[in-house]
Amino acid sequence: TVTPSAAAGAGGFNTSNYTIQYFVYNGVCSGHTYTWNGSSSITWSTNTNWSPTGTPTSTDDVIIPSGTARAPTVTSSTSVNTLTFTGNNTITVNSGINLTINNGFAINSGVTAANVVFVGSSASTQVELNSSIFTNYGTFNVSGTGLIQVDNNGSYIFNSGTFTASGNTTLYLQG
Repeated sequence: TVTPSAAAGAGGFNTSNYTIQYFVYNGVCSGHTYTWNGSSSITWSTNTNWSPTGTPTSTDDVIIPSGTARAPTVTSSTSVNTLTFTGNNTITVNSGINLTINNGFAINSGVTAANVVFVGSSASTQVELNSSIFTNYGTFNVSGTGLIQVDNNGSYIFNSGTFTASGNTTLYLQG
């Protein structure tokens, strides 16, 4: 509803000078925050494992809390905007798969077991920080055969917590 502030005419509001249009969008806008709940399975790409329902994309922020029904497994290469461990949990990355984080990877204070596990024997399995800041205020553990790659396009590591790598994990800092 449009209500004129003065009578039409000199200095007034003339409705013929304006067009008001309304549009309804039934899709999903990018830039959402998705929280893992693991209610359906371990598969990262299953829509119902996330709240709100959907699968995060390269413009979305991801929260991995503690106390979920199941821990997430990345079964196909994917990108997210940010990834934050707000509680103790594990992300498993299957052999030959890449998880790319485009802006920020954080382990919150008080988190005592934020884990990334690389499954299989492929050295091409990786978590890539692309223009991303890795901030660790808790305890971050990475294990298995894989690569934590920190790209040289503005990415850096701020570690105020504990960072442990075991197995055949490689921390690769591009120079």
